[in-house]
Amino acid sequence: MTAEASTTAAAARREAALKGRWLTVSIISLLQLTENSEGGVVNTVFPIIRAGLNLSLSALGTLTAVGKFARMLTGPMWAVLVGCELSSATN
Repeated sequence: MTAEASTTAAAARREAALKGRWLTVSIISLLQLTENSEGGVVNTVFPIIRAGLNLSLSALGTLTAVGKFARMLTGPMWAVLVGCELSSATN
């Protein structure tokens, strides 16, 4: 393999890695946007939910608390899964 072919192959790998990084950044940004807007959606749509299900105003707190409780339980699980995936990817 000549030096020129080696340089061209290395440049192609760097370009592919750069495209992959931007895709990863885009996906993470979209997921973060979704995660951050989740609580606002419940608060915004609650009057419709309340009227449809005949709930009291205190049910808004319960709905919000259930979402935060589920996030508390599943958050560490996702962190462990991502940590395992990252450690296996580097090996």
